[in-house]
Amino acid sequence: MKEETLKIEDKEYTIKELKYKDIAEVADLNKSEVAKALLVSSTGITNEEYDELSMKDGIALMSAVNKLNGLTGEDFQKAA
Repeated sequence: MKEETLKIEDKEYTIKELKYKDIAEVADLNKSEVAKALLVSSTGITNEEYDELSMKDGIALMSAVNKLNGLTGEDFQKAA
């Protein structure tokens, strides 16, 4: 499985490639629950760390998770 490190200010995060089961397990969750589950699964951050993430840092982490897993804007349905 692929891994990469993302440094945000003075903190480093290890981002791991997600497994198919990680995606399958979140299929019935709402958007915010999916985002949290995937971010926690990929980075190993705690629920407390997730709750304390700034918007900027959260977006940077989720972008890195999406990129590592091959998820681009083209993979998501666009609004009409």
